[in-house]
Amino acid sequence: MEPAIEEVLRYRSSFTQVGRVTTVAAELSGQVIPADVVVTPWLLSANRDEREFPDPDRFDIHRSGKHHVAFGYGIHFCIGQLLARVEGRVAVGVMLDRFTEIRLTPGVPLEFYSRGIFAARNVPVTVRSA
Repeated sequence: MEPAIEEVLRYRSSFTQVGRVTTVAAELSGQVIPADVVVTPWLLSANRDEREFPDPDRFDIHRSGKHHVAFGYGIHFCIGQLLARVEGRVAVGVMLDRFTEIRLTPGVPLEFYSRGIFAARNVPVTVRSA
């Protein structure tokens, strides 16, 4: 289950971008970024970097242990990431234990948040118990 959850986080991170302010001038790929400017790295792009993730647009729960940035990186790494991962494992585990079949409900559209969070507001499912 853990590799599947990690691949979901990489493939469809809840947050698309983060804002940071540079403290010193820096050069990145030949471009100078001055000090004291806002930069907005796109986490979705970083998590689809073909240099880090072969065939990055393919959802693959057997992907090697490369690290995604769904929870940030370095000093900006999310302090709640361990709890989020445990909650995901528990929730998915309970669903898989309780239901023999879980399917998207046909004809009921998924609704997504309009901005800020790259996640579904609802996931209409039909389930069957054992």
